[in-house]
Amino acid sequence: MHQGTPPPPEPLPSQSGNPADQRNDNDLPAPSITYLGPVAVWGIPKPRGPRMSVRTAAIGWLLLAPVLLATLLWVHTESRTLWPFGRRATHMSEVVLRYELIAAVCWCYLTGMSLPIWLRHRRLARQDVWAIDAAIRAEQWERAGLFLHRYCLLVSGIWRKLPARAAVWDAVLRNHLPRHRRLYVYYRQRPPTLPPDPMAGFTITVIRPPRPSPWSAAGLVPVALLLYLLLVDVVRHRDLHQAFLFNTVLLAIVLVSYTAYFAMALLGRSSFYRFAPGIMQYVRYRALRRRPTIESYDLRRLHLVLDLCSPWPGLTLLNTPRYRREVYCLPRGPEAVEAVFRAALSTVPSPPLPEDQLVD
Repeated sequence: MHQGTPPPPEPLPSQSGNPADQRNDNDLPAPSITYLGPVAVWGIPKPRGPRMSVRTAAIGWLLLAPVLLATLLWVHTESRTLWPFGRRATHMSEVVLRYELIAAVCWCYLTGMSLPIWLRHRRLARQDVWAIDAAIRAEQWERAGLFLHRYCLLVSGIWRKLPARAAVWDAVLRNHLPRHRRLYVYYRQRPPTLPPDPMAGFTITVIRPPRPSPWSAAGLVPVALLLYLLLVDVVRHRDLHQAFLFNTVLLAIVLVSYTAYFAMALLGRSSFYRFAPGIMQYVRYRALRRRPTIESYDLRRLHLVLDLCSPWPGLTLLNTPRYRREVYCLPRGPEAVEAVFRAALSTVPSPPLPEDQLVD
């Protein structure tokens, strides 16, 4: 791995006079690269994504439309009203039509909310295409890599699939980018604060998920009541005791599962993260095991993706053994994000950890 001092970064879009870059800066903050020792931190501003992709919306309508038309035909052949609201539904076809219409309205809402975001992502992706082409012609490889990374984020938010030209650009840039260990950081408006001194050590940091409150158990009550009303309404023309028995068994399974999770949290056996210089450990407890399972990773040998745009920060470990991608959901709060930065960027020797078995 390249351990020397890297050359100064290429001029970023905010420092250039390219009109395409200026239009891009008006919509999103400019991406940036920060060098901390042997690590290159790629800060990628990421806009808010759509509720669903175009492909998901199309598949949903392709499945929902024929089912809804078939139900309307079923109701019409039985000479019943095609608007089963405002009165009590007495036939199975009316009940099914009612819930299909509710599903269609919800899908219309999701599609309508996603449409303007699709258009904005497409416009921003076109601007990134111009910036990538200009950077490749000028042989500014890192700048082209920044825009290519954000272009892939924008396009995958629309289609959940990358076009062929993204692979072509990647093949062109791969051999020209410096061989640094990279930490990709996705953020909304302001980049996160990085540790000022990678040589400074720190003590082992333990990040635990928040304990569930007793009031969270009350959330099961309306869910259970809605489940009862739904199934009882569907099977109204049949024996009621069958629906009651089914709901009772289903509700018991949910309560047992939640009680086990709640009890393990109160006993301090919830899964947690442990960070040390260069090391991240995920300590996981099982319901029927006394000792936890420890998954440990050497962060100095991996590329990391830290997504700060989701409600719960997501950490993805790239180029792990057997070419896996390990994805973890970090607890909400700046402590977890700061622990990831300090562990990934620290250059001090890793301390010995109990029951440490590195996954190399």
